[in-house]
Amino acid sequence: MPLFFLLSGFFTVMVWRRRGMSSLLGQRVKRIAVPLAIGVVTIVPLVDWVVEHAVELPDDPGTALFVAIAEGDSEATIASFHHLWFLWFLCLFVVGFVVVARIVEILERFFADRIRLDRVAWTAMWLLVPFTFLPQLRMGARAQAAEVPETPTPQHDR
Repeated sequence: MPLFFLLSGFFTVMVWRRRGMSSLLGQRVKRIAVPLAIGVVTIVPLVDWVVEHAVELPDDPGTALFVAIAEGDSEATIASFHHLWFLWFLCLFVVGFVVVARIVEILERFFADRIRLDRVAWTAMWLLVPFTFLPQLRMGARAQAAEVPETPTPQHDR
């Protein structure tokens, strides 16, 4: 998934530089927000319904695994998106990108006669790197528990 987000960011910048912000936003709405909205009103309720009815079934390793995967992290809002969480993250990243791009455009206009424009973009990008640590600091003790994911294995009678 990190590679997927990295590629998405690369193509986001490419579309922004070649076609402009309005074209980028139109494309992202069409390719990310609309599928997310459709999934939230179709797939998510269906998964919730299946999980609800799967609990009523007899104990079966496959059913238990499906319920565990579908329920996700109950304390986070992301759980309401189930496996569509990555689309929600992409929407958030686009909003963040729009804010950063506007700052870069203002800096480019301000410094246009003083320094090369590409240096402004690179400087703005590197100034954002420390912000990636904020979510990591927020994880706290949960980060240690998440280092090695537990893999459910069916118990076989021997």
